[in-house]
Amino acid sequence: MAPRYGTVGGCFLRFPQIGSVSVVTSNLVERYLIGAEDRLESRISHFYSGYFPISVSSAPILREIAETWTIALLLKRFFTQEKENASEWVKSWFEEVDEMLDPLITGSATLMPVAPQSGLLAPWSSTMNYVPTFSILDMTEHRTDPNRISDERDRLR
Repeated sequence: MAPRYGTVGGCFLRFPQIGSVSVVTSNLVERYLIGAEDRLESRISHFYSGYFPISVSSAPILREIAETWTIALLLKRFFTQEKENASEWVKSWFEEVDEMLDPLITGSATLMPVAPQSGLLAPWSSTMNYVPTFSILDMTEHRTDPNRISDERDRLR
Protein backbone atom coordinates (compact mmCIF):
# COMPACT_ATOMS: atom_id res chain seq x y z
CA MET A 1 0.00 0.00 0.00
CA ALA A 2 1.35 3.40 -0.94
CA PRO A 3 0.79 6.66 0.93
CA ARG A 4 -2.38 8.44 -0.11
CA TYR A 5 -1.84 12.04 0.98
CA GLY A 6 1.77 12.75 1.90
CA THR A 7 5.05 11.83 0.33
CA VAL A 8 8.28 10.51 1.80
CA GLY A 9 10.15 13.36 0.12
CA GLY A 10 7.71 15.84 1.66
CA CYS A 11 8.50 14.47 5.12
CA PHE A 12 12.25 14.83 4.51
CA LEU A 13 11.70 18.39 3.24
CA ARG A 14 9.47 19.31 6.18
CA PHE A 15 12.05 18.12 8.71
CA PRO A 16 15.46 17.40 7.08
CA GLN A 17 17.03 16.19 10.34
CA ILE A 18 15.10 12.94 9.96
CA GLY A 19 17.61 11.89 7.31
CA SER A 20 20.51 12.32 9.73
CA VAL A 21 19.57 9.19 11.68
CA SER A 22 20.98 6.13 9.94
CA VAL A 23 18.09 3.84 10.95
CA VAL A 24 15.48 6.14 9.38
CA THR A 25 15.17 4.97 5.79
CA SER A 26 12.70 5.96 3.11
CA ASN A 27 10.87 2.66 3.60
CA LEU A 28 10.52 3.32 7.32
CA VAL A 29 9.24 6.86 6.71
CA GLU A 30 6.73 5.43 4.23
CA ARG A 31 5.48 2.93 6.84
CA TYR A 32 5.04 5.73 9.39
CA LEU A 33 3.38 7.93 6.76
CA ILE A 34 0.82 5.23 5.94
CA GLY A 35 0.14 4.82 9.68
CA ALA A 36 -0.30 8.57 10.10
CA GLU A 37 -2.69 8.67 7.14
CA ASP A 38 -4.73 5.82 8.64
CA ARG A 39 -4.97 7.75 11.91
CA LEU A 40 -5.93 10.90 10.00
CA GLU A 41 -8.74 9.13 8.17
CA SER A 42 -10.01 7.54 11.36
CA ARG A 43 -10.14 10.95 13.08
CA ILE A 44 -12.01 12.85 10.37
CA SER A 45 -13.87 10.31 8.22
CA HIS A 46 -16.93 10.09 10.45
CA PHE A 47 -17.38 13.87 10.21
CA TYR A 48 -17.56 13.82 6.40
CA SER A 49 -19.69 11.95 3.92
CA GLY A 50 -18.09 10.43 0.88
CA TYR A 51 -15.27 8.03 0.40
CA PHE A 52 -11.76 8.34 1.70
CA PRO A 53 -9.10 8.83 0.51
CA ILE A 54 -10.02 12.21 -0.93
CA SER A 55 -7.85 13.63 -3.68
CA VAL A 56 -4.95 15.65 -2.25
CA SER A 57 -5.27 18.12 -5.11
CA SER A 58 -8.74 19.02 -3.84
CA ALA A 59 -7.85 18.93 -0.12
CA PRO A 60 -4.16 19.93 0.28
CA ILE A 61 -4.46 20.26 4.07
CA LEU A 62 -4.44 16.45 4.22
CA ARG A 63 -0.85 16.35 2.92
CA GLU A 64 0.32 18.82 5.54
CA ILE A 65 -1.42 16.98 8.38
CA ALA A 66 -0.19 13.55 7.25
CA GLU A 67 3.42 14.65 6.87
CA THR A 68 3.46 16.57 10.17
CA TRP A 69 1.91 13.60 11.98
CA THR A 70 4.52 11.30 10.42
CA ILE A 71 7.31 13.52 11.71
CA ALA A 72 5.74 13.59 15.17
CA LEU A 73 5.56 9.78 15.23
CA LEU A 74 9.16 9.44 14.04
CA LEU A 75 10.38 11.96 16.62
CA LYS A 76 8.50 10.11 19.34
CA ARG A 77 10.17 6.86 18.30
CA PHE A 78 13.73 7.84 17.33
CA PHE A 79 14.62 11.34 18.50
CA THR A 80 13.85 11.27 22.20
CA GLN A 81 15.70 9.54 24.98
CA GLU A 82 12.98 10.38 27.45
CA LYS A 83 9.36 9.50 27.95
CA GLU A 84 7.18 10.97 25.21
CA ASN A 85 5.00 12.90 27.65
CA ALA A 86 8.12 14.47 29.17
CA SER A 87 9.40 15.81 25.85
CA GLU A 88 7.91 19.23 25.19
CA TRP A 89 9.55 19.32 21.77
CA VAL A 90 7.83 16.11 20.55
CA LYS A 91 4.63 17.15 22.27
CA SER A 92 4.63 20.40 20.28
CA TRP A 93 4.58 18.43 16.99
CA PHE A 94 1.52 16.49 18.15
CA GLU A 95 -0.11 19.73 19.28
CA GLU A 96 0.51 21.18 15.80
CA VAL A 97 -1.34 18.20 14.30
CA ASP A 98 -4.24 18.75 16.72
CA GLU A 99 -4.34 22.46 15.83
CA MET A 100 -4.75 21.53 12.17
CA LEU A 101 -7.29 18.77 12.83
CA ASP A 102 -9.55 20.52 15.35
CA PRO A 103 -11.01 23.10 12.93
CA LEU A 104 -11.80 20.31 10.44
CA ILE A 105 -13.51 18.26 13.12
CA THR A 106 -15.51 21.14 14.61
CA GLY A 107 -16.53 22.48 11.22
CA SER A 108 -14.89 25.89 11.62
CA ALA A 109 -12.65 25.08 8.62
CA THR A 110 -13.48 23.23 5.46
CA LEU A 111 -11.65 20.26 4.07
CA MET A 112 -11.65 21.80 0.61
CA PRO A 113 -10.50 25.44 0.53
CA VAL A 114 -11.76 26.05 -3.00
CA ALA A 115 -14.63 24.78 -5.12
CA PRO A 116 -13.98 21.22 -6.23
CA GLN A 117 -12.69 20.58 -9.71
CA SER A 118 -15.27 19.62 -12.29
CA GLY A 119 -16.49 16.10 -11.79
CA LEU A 120 -15.54 16.02 -8.10
CA LEU A 121 -18.06 16.23 -5.31
CA ALA A 122 -17.17 18.22 -2.25
CA PRO A 123 -17.33 16.12 0.91
CA TRP A 124 -20.19 17.18 3.12
CA SER A 125 -19.32 17.75 6.75
CA SER A 126 -21.75 16.75 9.46
CA THR A 127 -20.46 19.67 11.54
CA MET A 128 -20.85 22.47 9.00
CA ASN A 129 -23.38 25.14 9.99
CA TYR A 130 -23.47 23.67 13.47
CA VAL A 131 -25.79 25.47 15.86
CA PRO A 132 -25.46 24.29 19.46
CA THR A 133 -28.65 22.96 20.99
CA PHE A 134 -27.56 22.95 24.59
CA SER A 135 -26.32 25.80 26.72
CA ILE A 136 -23.60 25.85 29.34
CA LEU A 137 -25.47 28.46 31.34
CA ASP A 138 -26.38 27.78 34.93
CA MET A 139 -29.77 26.03 35.26
CA THR A 140 -31.26 29.13 36.87
CA GLU A 141 -30.45 31.15 33.76
CA HIS A 142 -32.03 28.81 31.21
CA ARG A 143 -34.94 30.28 29.31
CA THR A 144 -37.41 28.58 27.00
CA ASP A 145 -37.75 29.98 23.51
CA PRO A 146 -41.52 30.21 22.95
CA ASN A 147 -41.04 30.32 19.16
CA ARG A 148 -38.63 27.38 18.90
CA ILE A 149 -41.07 24.94 17.29
CA SER A 150 -42.32 27.43 14.73
CA ASP A 151 -38.73 28.54 14.02
CA GLU A 152 -37.68 24.95 13.33
CA ARG A 153 -40.73 24.34 11.15
CA ASP A 154 -40.03 27.52 9.15
CA ARG A 155 -36.38 26.55 8.77
CA LEU A 156 -37.35 23.19 7.23
CA ARG A 157 -39.70 24.71 4.63
